[in-house]
Amino acid sequence: MNYRYDTSMMPQADLLRVCLSCWKRIPSQFSRQILHHRYPATTAITCNGKCGQRWSRQFSSSKPDDISSNPFFNRYKEKLKHMQEENPEEYESRLQEMREKLKPKKQVTPEKPPSQRTEPAPRKDIPGFSGPKTWPPKSLDEIMKLELVKDLDAKAVTQLWQEYHLAKDCIFAVFPAEHYDELITKSTLNPHFIFTLPKGDGYEFYLCQFSGKDVYFTPLAMYQLIKESAPPCLTVAHFPELKDDKGIVLMAGEYDDSIIKKSEALNLVKQMTLYYGKEAGERYTLVRTFHKNPENFQYMDIIEQYKLNKDYLENNPY
Repeated sequence: MNYRYDTSMMPQADLLRVCLSCWKRIPSQFSRQILHHRYPATTAITCNGKCGQRWSRQFSSSKPDDISSNPFFNRYKEKLKHMQEENPEEYESRLQEMREKLKPKKQVTPEKPPSQRTEPAPRKDIPGFSGPKTWPPKSLDEIMKLELVKDLDAKAVTQLWQEYHLAKDCIFAVFPAEHYDELITKSTLNPHFIFTLPKGDGYEFYLCQFSGKDVYFTPLAMYQLIKESAPPCLTVAHFPELKDDKGIVLMAGEYDDSIIKKSEALNLVKQMTLYYGKEAGERYTLVRTFHKNPENFQYMDIIEQYKLNKDYLENNPY
């Protein structure tokens, strides 16, 4: 049987408009609005299928569906009329059965497997470690209980130091004892120097000041403005307590992330070792010139040295 019936009274959630001539989907309400906007004089539209039948929306009331305008109605007129008059319940039942067949089938979405945890598991507390109350701490014992590592070798202590700081927002390292001795000797003679970091299209300078085993960094412009009151953007603490026994010196540093990033903090510490470490060479001459003959010191020399060591400073791990 081929006829048109009104779908305007069907529940909107189950609305599926289909041409009962060719069983092709009829354009959605949104599409019909576009067509009506383009062709205001046309209220009916052509089926999407090849049959080319005209379709227009009927607004029905509680009366049975009007199918008399269907072009194939005359073929089945007597049978439909007889069914509608003699057995209206069966007539409605047949229509309802067809409505159910035309309803879109619910797609069964396969259950998703339980999501696997992608974020790293929370770091377990390492026995013997605790956070210092202030920074820089006065001694290593404020961070790590020395009696718990006295029987460990340098490699095991280094691994514990790294594991403890990996989950913390800080920088850290472990120095051979001789490197630390070189650093302290040179910094005692020349406790101030400047380093640089690339910023935008230029470079920004930072003042470094040694105070015993601790090192403070602050933007040079800030220091020139308020002198000793300038707050540090990076504070590095060295811990030589294991130097004689294990042959290593532990280091950690905290930085102000509103001024510099973690990579920049590590960069400054690398520059510190370049100018004060065992491999300083001619770079330490610039440090002495900065102290002894400041009128001969050239800021561009620092920038040139940065360019020469850019790969080490920006790409290689500490």
